[in-house]
Amino acid sequence: MGKPPAAKVFWLLFLGLILGSAWLAGCRPETPGQPRRIPVREREFRLAAPADQVRIYYLTKDRRYFVPVTFKIGPTREAPRVAVEKLLAGAPRELLAAPFPPDVKLRALYREGDRVVVDLTGEVLQIQKREAARRAFEALVWTLAEFPEVKTVKILVRGSCLANVAGFSLEEPLAPPPYLNPLSQEKTGRPATLYFADQFGAYLVPVTLFLPEGSNPLAAVAGILAAGPPAESGLGPTVWPGTKVLRIEEKKGIVAVDFSREVLAYGGGSAWELTFVNALVFTFTEFPQVNGVQILIEGKKHPFLPEGSAAARPLRRPRELNPAAL
Repeated sequence: MGKPPAAKVFWLLFLGLILGSAWLAGCRPETPGQPRRIPVREREFRLAAPADQVRIYYLTKDRRYFVPVTFKIGPTREAPRVAVEKLLAGAPRELLAAPFPPDVKLRALYREGDRVVVDLTGEVLQIQKREAARRAFEALVWTLAEFPEVKTVKILVRGSCLANVAGFSLEEPLAPPPYLNPLSQEKTGRPATLYFADQFGAYLVPVTLFLPEGSNPLAAVAGILAAGPPAESGLGPTVWPGTKVLRIEEKKGIVAVDFSREVLAYGGGSAWELTFVNALVFTFTEFPQVNGVQILIEGKKHPFLPEGSAAARPLRRPRELNPAAL
């Protein structure tokens, strides 16, 4: 048999190149139950500048809420890989729950434009329930979404595109949900992020609540913090029960919150004091116009709170939320 004409060879090679490019670019619609194999990329996802900490999203012990935990790391451009590997390694303390089953490993992490591809080992298929799969993959997406370069996350398993895991769809890249830990199914009004305590009082849990239209958002948030979380939420308060908010005002980026004296009734608990202070600062600095919180008690500033926290000046937002070392 003679050799095929050169023109035919050229067109065959060209067609192969086009099909191969489409294959590498990501998943395409598949025949049900027939996932397509995708070669593992060598191009790892690295940041433009080194990062010295990562924020990992675990679950509360009852698995109802995501909990961000901050780890300090050596400055590295491979912080996304460090973050994913720490998430897969499991919870750092018994008071938290791991979103993924044990032994799930990261095979590859690479970037395609503003999409990041995460290739996991087959142990992830041990997840049996859709809700467990949703929480695991959303924890992964929230963890990677801390990096501004990440807009969506495509999940592969053993290099393959799967239609779903335990009924949770993986056909399309995943974006972070619009709200973190929403406390209401009715999503009407202005969303606001508040910080309550987990069931053990060990971690701050960011939740989303929806404020009534036309309300003063700062006053509304202060009132909700003082009232505490909904009883059915399973969360703990971050302001001592019985505390009243006497006045609140914002000026030049500083929110002054005037509490009744009951706010200091926790005396003797440094952990509670830290939770109280951080919950206030993280909650109010979620508003873009706020960069500090001044605590007042019955209209007066206190140089220090009972357990030694400085309170004479406005408190600024810490870099670390739920430091892993604590």
